[in-house]
This record gives sequence, C-alpha cells and structure tokens, in this order.
Amino acid sequence: MLQLFVITVTLGSALLFLVQPMCARFVLPLLGGTPAVWTTCMLFFQAGLLAGYAYTHLLPRRIGNRCHAILHIGLLFLGLWFLPLVIPKESVPPSWPVWWLLGTLTVAIGLPYMLVAANAPLLQRWFALTRPGRDPYFLYAASNLGSFAGLLAYPFLLEPALTRSRQADFWFWGYVPLAVLTTVCALPLFRKSQIAVVPPDAAVDAGPPPSTWRTARWVLLAFVPSSLMLSVTHYLTADIAPIPLFWVIPLGLYLLTFVLAFSGVEWFPQRVLVRSAPVAVLAVVLMLLREANEPVVVVLGLHLLVFTLLALVCHRELARTRPPAQYLTGFYLWLAFGGVLGGLLNGVLAPLLFRGLYEYPLMLVVALLLRPRAHELDTTEVAPPWRAAHRGDLIFALAIGLATLALIFVTRYFEMEPGAITLAIIFVPPLLVSYMFQERTVRYALSLGAVLLASAFHPSSAGRLLHQQRSFFGVHRVVEREDRRYLFHGNTIHGSQDQLPARRLEPLTYYTRQGPAGRFFQKLKGDSRLDHVGLVGLGTGSLAVYANPGQSWTFFEIDPAVVAIAENPDYFTFLANARRTGVDLAVTLGDARLSLRSPGPKLGVLVLDAFGSDSIPVHLLTKEAFLEYRVRLREDGYILVNISNRYVDLKPVVANIAADLNLTCLIWDDTNVSLKEEALGKTASVWVVLTAAGREPNSLGGSWKAVPADSDYSLLRDDYANILPLLRLGW
Repeated sequence: MLQLFVITVTLGSALLFLVQPMCARFVLPLLGGTPAVWTTCMLFFQAGLLAGYAYTHLLPRRIGNRCHAILHIGLLFLGLWFLPLVIPKESVPPSWPVWWLLGTLTVAIGLPYMLVAANAPLLQRWFALTRPGRDPYFLYAASNLGSFAGLLAYPFLLEPALTRSRQADFWFWGYVPLAVLTTVCALPLFRKSQIAVVPPDAAVDAGPPPSTWRTARWVLLAFVPSSLMLSVTHYLTADIAPIPLFWVIPLGLYLLTFVLAFSGVEWFPQRVLVRSAPVAVLAVVLMLLREANEPVVVVLGLHLLVFTLLALVCHRELARTRPPAQYLTGFYLWLAFGGVLGGLLNGVLAPLLFRGLYEYPLMLVVALLLRPRAHELDTTEVAPPWRAAHRGDLIFALAIGLATLALIFVTRYFEMEPGAITLAIIFVPPLLVSYMFQERTVRYALSLGAVLLASAFHPSSAGRLLHQQRSFFGVHRVVEREDRRYLFHGNTIHGSQDQLPARRLEPLTYYTRQGPAGRFFQKLKGDSRLDHVGLVGLGTGSLAVYANPGQSWTFFEIDPAVVAIAENPDYFTFLANARRTGVDLAVTLGDARLSLRSPGPKLGVLVLDAFGSDSIPVHLLTKEAFLEYRVRLREDGYILVNISNRYVDLKPVVANIAADLNLTCLIWDDTNVSLKEEALGKTASVWVVLTAAGREPNSLGGSWKAVPADSDYSLLRDDYANILPLLRLGW
C-alpha cells in the first residue's frame, strides 16, 4: 500500500499542475495574449486548491472518514462528466475580464480540479489513519515532485507534440486511473473499525493547537512566495512572450522549493539561506531602481535566483514549524489560504490599487520581515517581528527615506541627467547604510522599504512621467523627454510624438515616412484600397497620419487604457488631427479577431501591429487568423504586419502562413538605423507585406524582398502553436 499511496499522490499532483498551463493556454487567445491571463488563472487554481483543502479538512469531521471516502470517490467519477476540458471560443470578455475568466474556468473544470487538488492531503490523511505513528509528510514531498514533473511535461512534451484537443484527451485519460487508484487507496479505511470513531484530530498525543501567531505566520510564509512567483512571472512574460514555458519556470522553481523544504534532507542550511536573503534582496532592489532589462537572460536569471532563495527560506520555515500529523489537513488549509491571498493580491487587487508592479518590491520587504532571527532557528516557535522592534527602527528607516529624498532633490537641483551615475549617488549610500543593519530584521526591512518609497520622486530614465496607468493588459506610461512624448507598455515604446509645432504631425518610431510602413502608405496614396483600412493595435495612433479626408480607418484595440491615452489630446493628437481633417476614424474596443468577424466593408489594407509590451499575441498570427483576415479583405488587398521584436523571430511564422495560403510575402528589414535617423525619432523595425499570389506589389518600391517558406519551423495554428524554436534570447 505504501507504493500505491506514493503513485496515486504523484499522479494526482502531476495532473493538477499539468492542467494549469493547459487551461491558461486554451483561454489565452480570448484575452489578447496578455500575461495577466496567467496571473488570473493562478488565482483560480489557488482558489481551487483552497476549496479542495477545506473540503478535506472540514467534511470528514462532520460525516466521518468512511462516509467522506465514499463521497469523494463518487464525486471523482462524477467529475468525468465535465471532461474532456472544453473552453468556449466565441465568448467576448468585458473590458475588465477577471471575473469572466474565473467564471469560465469554474464552469469548464471547477469540480474535477477541486477534487484532484483535494486528493493529496486526503490521501495523507488516510495514510495517517491506517499507519498510526508513521509521519505522512513524506507524501507531501512526493506530491510536490509529481507537481514539478507535470508542470515541466506540458511545455516540453505535451504542447510541442499534441494539438489542444489531444491535450484535453490526454488529461482525461490520466484522470480515469487516478479515480481508480484513489478507490483502491480508500479500501483500508473499511478494514479498521476504530477509524470511524477516532479521528486523528482527537488523538491523545495531538498536543495543544497551534497559536494564533503561528497560524498567521504559516499564512504569511505561504502568501509571500505565491505573490513573488506571480510578480517574477509578470517580469518574465511581459517583454518576451506569454507562453507556457515562461509560466512554468517560476512555478516550477516554486514547487521545487517545496520539494526541498519538505524532503526531510537539509540540502541547504537554513542559517546560510537566512543570512543570504538580505544581500539577495538588495541586488534585486538595485535592479528595480535601475529599471534594468538587458541583457535579458542575466536580468531574469537574477530575479529567478533571488525568488528561489526567498521561497526556499519561507518554505523551509513552513516545514520546520509544521504541526504534528494530527493537525495536517488544517496546516495545508492555511498554506492554501496564503497562496490564494497571493493570487488575489497580484491578480485582482494590485491592478486596481497600484499604477505599477508595486506588489513586487512590497513582497520583498515582507519576506525580509518574516526572516527568523538566528536564535529562533532552534525552536519551532518564532516571535512576531514587532516584538523585536522598537521606536529606533522606525526613526532609522524614516531617516534613511529622508536622506534618499534629499539626494534626489540635490541631483534634480543640479539638473543631473538620470543614469547610472545619478542612481549611484542617490541610492547606493542609503542602501549601504541600511545593509550595515541587516542583522536587525525590522530595521533593515523598513529601511529598504523607505528607499523604495522615496524612489517614487526620482524621475525615470525614460523621461518625465506625465501619466501612468495599469490595466488588466499591462502598465502604460506616458513620458516626456527632450520635447518628445513616448507611450511605454512595460519596457517597450508603443509610439512617440514630437512636441515642437513644426513636427507634431510627423510620425516617429516604427512609423516614420522613411521607414517601411511610411513608404508603403505613401506609395498607395490615392489608391482606392486606402478608402477602408483596418489597423489591429492602436498605440498612440501614429499611423492615422497617413489617412486622407474621406477615407474610413478603423483601429481595433483590446485595452481600454490604451484607447483612453491615445484619444486624450493632452498626451497625443494623432487621432484628433486625423478627424479634424475629415477622416472617418473609429476605434473598436475588443479582440481584433472577434471584432473583424462583425459585418463591415471590405478592407483594402489590414495592418497587424498588436504587441503587448514586446510579447506576441500568438492567436493573431495563426493560419486560421489569416484565413479570417482574407475574408474581410478585398481580393487585391494587402496585409501589412509589424514583426519587429527583440526576442522572437516572427519572419518564418508569416512566411510559412503565406506559402500555405498561396500568398506573396515581402519583407523590409529596416534595422540599420543611423544616429541621425535615431535623433529624428526613427526606430529600427521589420515589416512584412502579404497579398494574393500573382499580385506582387512591385509598385511599392523601397527595399521589399521576397520571403520563402522555412521548412525548419512548423505552421502556427489555433490548435497547435509552438514558438519555442523561434526564441532568440541570446543564451
């Protein structure tokens, strides 16, 4: 039976974490490919885990272990009714789609997921009942090991090899043996008469229940790594690609720290980890203050390393202070509750309360506050941090914050340009002074928090901040630098406008008159195909400069925050100027693929320029998507695609689709931009034009070149889209 319990727990946990990236991958196209999809999905998964743990903890007390086992097995087989997993394709989420997404997942897989989540603690409970005196916590390590294996299996095995429908079938055929094995594991319960009347919570050696602070600390120790994991995931996906591989790396490390913490082997001494945490957090704080994002592998590697260290510290504390087996299910319930709080903070509260990703540095500070002091590592009872604090810590942190503010205002008074030297002058002295007190847990954490708060008054290296807004789809900033305004989404420029009156109507960045997009529209000036133009992705609305009076141009934009910024003439005036000259210009809110299905005139040109930060909405670049575009396009119409990207090579994607659909594909690689052109606002870009075969647009001139299909890369489809071979991260 021991091996059977281990196999069943491992299989259930593998299925539990296999379905998480699978569900998120299925709903990603419905929400514009934004990284926030994963954050919201994680909230659902954590809530499902909490529901499963509550079901395991509370019901056996009410109805007895045997009755609960019968109920659980019956519900497991009832869950087959909801499988295989199906996500509705035609639903249109509202502008704030968090609740829609949570409801959709609940209907699609809520019951099976909750039951699989309940399986691991329930089997550990059954093991403790049928094997008195045996510590069941080794099954928790097996559970996390199975979770880790299932999580890695999706991006590396299932997604590259199977279509979406086949992936759903695979999960179904894993669920069936889990239900059978769980039934077999329950059989010993019915052979031991004492189990029904003596629950483990009533055992004589249970000892006193955990104190309130100890329980609250468990919640916090689970809450902080959960929130940090989602914050790091946001960093990882916002500028590269919201794909399962980059979802599972932080989550996999998160699970691995659980495995290491509860394995019973001290792989890394807790004293070393605790002493390393202050300097690790200091390194990340410096990166955040520097707004560093290059080289991407080094930056993301450091964030992941520090997250892993902090998660391991927290999870080791959970393992070290865990209660006896009699309180096992309650312990897991509090851990799940802390995980849900992390998902709730990052997925729901932070986008509503914060203008930026402020929950990340906040959790770094809280992680430092939860560090046990050296003398507490020899006991399972850890005193609250405020008991070790006194008025001097608060005064010291306040002084550090004021000193940082003073240095900021000094550099601004002398008009020092934001940069590495200015940052060193402002932040290195207070951070070094703070680090001198890293042994004082409260003082050091509060001091770092004070420096981070003061940094809000330091101008960004991108320029003077005029506006910052956070939506479900990301963080948007309008900044001004040297008489020029920029719209940033994450770390990527999404348009710019000169503030000098003589150049306010001059398109900049990827859309300059000398670039591929500008030359394209200038060559077509007077062509009837420009009478009706569709543009996927709004940005600042720069392309509206090329619209002429009487023409009808429609922008399709999924993010209401971007629409509000582009429509506000206090920030950018491209849309207002076009309307003033007589252009029939409209902005349609919603996902472009869904919006383009609505009745409307045939388009002469369709522009695809939809990027969340620098990441790709893959669902806009599949074969089925281009088939839909052609339905809305005139027979002689053009599809113009902006494939400029730092981390993903999109050329073979578009070329292969063009070859499969018998379209002509031309590319203009305009990445060699001179210093003079950069000074005038031009940005390196790569554009592709697609049109019907035999209608090669020779009249476009410029540097357009034919692009052949590339057999080394598979065709992207709605049911199968593997972009891992397209990544170019410079490892």
